Amino acid sequence: MGLCKCPKKKVTQQFCFEHKVNVCEFCMISDHPKCVVGPYLNWLEDDSFNKSCSLCRQDLVAEECIRLVCYHLFHWSCLNKYASDMPSNTAPAGYTCPDCHKPIFPPSSAANTPISLNLRKLLSTAEWARVGLGLPIVDNSRTSLMETENNLSNHRNVPQVIHYSPVTSSVPIAVNNVSNYLSSNSDSNFAFSTNPRKVTESDVNFSNSSTAPLLDIDEDKYRTKSPMEFFSKWFRAHGGFPLRQNSHRRWIILGVLLFIGICTLVHYFLKMGRLNADNDPMLDPDFNPHIRVEE
Repeated sequence: MGLCKCPKKKVTQQFCFEHKVNVCEFCMISDHPKCVVGPYLNWLEDDSFNKSCSLCRQDLVAEECIRLVCYHLFHWSCLNKYASDMPSNTAPAGYTCPDCHKPIFPPSSAANTPISLNLRKLLSTAEWARVGLGLPIVDNSRTSLMETENNLSNHRNVPQVIHYSPVTSSVPIAVNNVSNYLSSNSDSNFAFSTNPRKVTESDVNFSNSSTAPLLDIDEDKYRTKSPMEFFSKWFRAHGGFPLRQNSHRRWIILGVLLFIGICTLVHYFLKMGRLNADNDPMLDPDFNPHIRVEE
């Protein structure tokens, strides 16, 4: 027994055959992930060691390694293939270390040790080890469906490039002001896109002049409206129909408005005529000499 060299200073019986120092499980993960580790007494009896994977006979440094709870070290790819080749109905206890035949899965008594935690984290990525770790089995059909959906979504996100065949024409096309045209269109599109509310809600009459200012709804809605504006808006709301299809209705509305205007003028003239008649002295019997009133 001895103390490890890490800051934790753990009392341990494990010994690194390569560096010839006592190591604890924290040391194995942080400082000796690919070193051959065994009991100190075994090293005293025989200090020789084999620094190769017993499954593929290759150097352990060449690939990622996994250390079991028995401290034997293997290439993760080799151990994964070794366990995957076993029958699918193999019990968790049937997965054993290729060297000492101890269980691969960490026991519940050593579930919180550093080696066990690191081993569970790596084994959880393998499908054959999920049952032994107590994790739910991933359905193959569901996995393939998810992969298919991911492929379809990736296919939709790929921008499609459309190749146009060149069209031959004998008529030359003038392209001198393309940049000016694009810049003017981009500016106008930006002006409309920045404030869509003004475009959809305002009743703007676009004239032929490109310099005509646009009306601002936010500033114009609080202004007092004249009667003509009220009638024009009402007429547009009730008479904004195609001319060819509803011409009769439009003429009827115009006739009604004209009749109302004539009646208003007649009423005004009649009222003014009565006022003038009441104030005319020639119509007063007392002041008119041609009218005789018998007493």
